Amino acid sequence: MRKYISIFMAALLALFAVSCQLESGTDPNPNKANNLLWNRTYEVFNGQYEHILAVAQLNDTLRNAEYGNKPYKGYNPDISESEGVYTLAYGYERTYIINTAGKRLEEGAEWAIKVRYGSYMEPYKLGTVKGVVGEPTKFSVDFEDAYAYRASYSNALKADVEYSYNASEECLDITFATAEGYSVEQNSSTTPDYIIEFKATEPLVFYGGVLYSGKVDILYKDNILHTQRGVTVEIFNKFTTFVAQN
Repeated sequence: MRKYISIFMAALLALFAVSCQLESGTDPNPNKANNLLWNRTYEVFNGQYEHILAVAQLNDTLRNAEYGNKPYKGYNPDISESEGVYTLAYGYERTYIINTAGKRLEEGAEWAIKVRYGSYMEPYKLGTVKGVVGEPTKFSVDFEDAYAYRASYSNALKADVEYSYNASEECLDITFATAEGYSVEQNSSTTPDYIIEFKATEPLVFYGGVLYSGKVDILYKDNILHTQRGVTVEIFNKFTTFVAQN
């Protein structure tokens, strides 16, 4: 058994230990543990949202989509191409290298995606995107962001995605029709101390980068104490509520 447990895990354990107090109403904030789990899960979607925007930008470029105004506020990459491999450079922050094999997503293409953060590190494989034949703005993603320089966690997401242009807000609306994944500490070994798993049970709808509605089941598994805890998060009109799982 390891001597050291992450600060995050220790905080969760402490919170879970007072479950009787939570049930009796003596704790001033009975949703602290739930918020910790939800914040970690939401962080996965926030990180993958940037990757999906890059996919949408290249997809719109290849299909010559025109909108009344630029829907990618703050996201204006320099795009270059060589033999079906596209490079999308978002300044010095990050660069995507997307191998399309010369096919568009609506042709059923499978794109291999690499990402590089900053200018000092080598690109690493983020995952794949698969298009749907005859559907210009639908695709599935299989991403694992294991080396994100802004996070201490390794996050993974599999999802079916659809996007559309919101003319009134001049932005893209993105819907995760299905979504499931996990989050663990980056430095975890083959068997991590804990894992946070999640699965959307209702579509997750983002309006202009803000999660508007959806429903997610979250399961926290402690691999040291061999315990687990689940919570369901319901989002409606941008507000979240927590429902304990049986």
